[in-house]
Amino acid sequence: MMNEDDLNTTEEEDRRASQAASKSLAATMSRAHGVRAFPESARRLLVAVQDPLFDVDRIAELIESDTSLAARVLRVVNSPVFGLRVQVRKIRVAVTLLGSKNITEIAKAAAVLDWFEDESPGVAEIFRHSSAVAAVARHVASRCRLSPEEMYSCGLLHDFGKLIMIQSGDDDYAQLALELSREHDVIHLKEREAYGFDHAVLGARMFAEWQIPEPLPSVVALHHQPERALRRGDHVGRMVAALRWSERLVHDFERGRAMDDAWFDEMARDECVLHLGLATADFERFCIELRQVYRDSTRAAPTEEGAPPTPTEEAAPPEAAETAVVTAPPETPALVATPPSSAARRRVVVALAVASGLSVVVALVFGALALARR
Repeated sequence: MMNEDDLNTTEEEDRRASQAASKSLAATMSRAHGVRAFPESARRLLVAVQDPLFDVDRIAELIESDTSLAARVLRVVNSPVFGLRVQVRKIRVAVTLLGSKNITEIAKAAAVLDWFEDESPGVAEIFRHSSAVAAVARHVASRCRLSPEEMYSCGLLHDFGKLIMIQSGDDDYAQLALELSREHDVIHLKEREAYGFDHAVLGARMFAEWQIPEPLPSVVALHHQPERALRRGDHVGRMVAALRWSERLVHDFERGRAMDDAWFDEMARDECVLHLGLATADFERFCIELRQVYRDSTRAAPTEEGAPPTPTEEAAPPEAAETAVVTAPPETPALVATPPSSAARRRVVVALAVASGLSVVVALVFGALALARR
């Protein structure tokens, strides 16, 4: 049985692992050869929107400097999910409608979207698993006063370091990731043995170098170091606890573990559950809800005829209509069931996310933005 100490590292070991990650082939290739370089426009945008008093005109100027990013922003704001009766064609209006939080998520998505488009062995499995963890983590966040949007992003990107390793051309790692994809709290130990660092450290290091704002880098870095994370006793520690428990649930659901009395007792004693204060009277019902969230996130892709309907929200405010051009909303792209291409998988995530009532950006970012790239 795995010792709890095996799941943690000392700060000195983590420092050495972080240094090894920065010098590794994967990190070097990403920086020097642009395996998937972080877009400079997205980086500057992320920095700018962190200012609580950010200037709308400045944000619009940054977005307009990158035609690809501008197209993505307009596609999101004009998507059927917003339900606008007019089509927004001005970036400034789009920024006003979306707000800083949504613009931040769009910038993150624009930066990492290409990594999920790769068809290398193991990438599809990472995307499937990460999408499920993200959906469950978002639901957990609603119970423990955490941001659902931030937890969704952390769930979706917690294994980003694995994508870096796979796309660096390391075939041995790709096979390792595939073989251990359904094992909980194992692969990071194998990674440290083989490479001197793990995917959590590597992913966090790359996020930090790309200047993606906290708490994402810290949560990713600590998601395989529970004792260090929980010892912090802060917001990051709570986010790590929510992410770790969400991932543990997904691993159990993937393996089809029975939700019997023994399982519920085991979950109620989980250190992350205790840290978050989730073991309440309705804990069993909450776990059942989370299993349904998992199932919804992994449902088979709907066909074009069977695609779930897209809900609408309230119409554009009058001030937005004054600067917009009246036109019909953009046509909703068809959903393809088989064969599931990368773009099709993203569209499925959008459809299922919208059907589940997720936030606008969570529902669109990894779908509408993928389509905008085409």
